[in-house]
Amino acid sequence: MGDNQSFAVDLEQLERAETGVRDAVAELREIVPWDVGAPDGKGVRGYVDNNADAAGHDRLETALRTFGEKWEWGVKYLVEDGLETADALAETNENYREAERQAGGFLDRLEHFVTGDPTKSYEQAQQDGPTPASTPEN
Repeated sequence: MGDNQSFAVDLEQLERAETGVRDAVAELREIVPWDVGAPDGKGVRGYVDNNADAAGHDRLETALRTFGEKWEWGVKYLVEDGLETADALAETNENYREAERQAGGFLDRLEHFVTGDPTKSYEQAQQDGPTPASTPEN
């Protein structure tokens, strides 16, 4: 903590993380047809029950059915938690963007206070545009 490094958040990485989670959830939904009872935790089990006999071997079919039975609720919770995580990442991203916007506004006002025309309010100075004193020389 004492190394005097600044704190930064990479908003693009937050956005990529959100997209990645949403993409993973979408893939789970493609694998397990969510419209076949999955909201009730029956998506995996129903999918496996409908397809396990295609495994071609009794022990593999039994193993698949056991998996479907044990994970019917697990996948549901993975999807729900994944969506909550993606929503939280999106909200965090938006909060950081808003904080940056507000900080920028504060710095603009501070600049006006220090270098702007003292006879004008910040809002008036914004409407009039930069004064010669605040415009960088070429």
